[in-house]
Amino acid sequence: MIYNQKKRITNNINTNNISYYYTLLKAISIGFLISAIVLVVFNVTGAWFLKTTTTQSTTNVGNINIVATDINNPITYTTTTTNLPITVTNLSNTHIVVRAYLNLYWVNGFPLGDVEAILANTDWTISDEGYFYYNYVLAPSGSTPDYAKFLSALEIFDETGEKLGTNFVVNIYFEGAQYANSGYANLWTNAPESWLNIIG
Repeated sequence: MIYNQKKRITNNINTNNISYYYTLLKAISIGFLISAIVLVVFNVTGAWFLKTTTTQSTTNVGNINIVATDINNPITYTTTTTNLPITVTNLSNTHIVVRAYLNLYWVNGFPLGDVEAILANTDWTISDEGYFYYNYVLAPSGSTPDYAKFLSALEIFDETGEKLGTNFVVNIYFEGAQYANSGYANLWTNAPESWLNIIG
């Protein structure tokens, strides 16, 4: 692009103006270079990292890494209250925020029925979409606090008793997003306003 501009200009100049146009072309070239550098910088700072994990796996995404307590699925339903302590831990070297989504189903296809998640504490905000948002920022790995307690138990109400002795599966999906530069707000556009006010 710069070469074509230079060629078009030199076709219409005389030798007395060579110095002037040469200076002009240098200014144009520098302008393009500065614009390119600015674009690169904005591209880097505009990147937000997100990590998604289930209770069965952990991998890195960008500079975000989280891990959750494993669940020994399937679980046999024997009593109304099933103890299920679940924790999510920040393994990253940066501050993050987390959210969770709970999914339960019966192995033999029973309708879900009445199931209540007993949270480990009151430090979570529940959205209309069913996500649980942790109300605090998790510190980098090895600092305090770098983990969040999510679940303590499940309560399953089975009035007919037909589910007794059958198996169900619990999957919990955790997402961790970088806290710096409000990366979470750009990734979780449906986050509750009440949570954004708490975490911001």
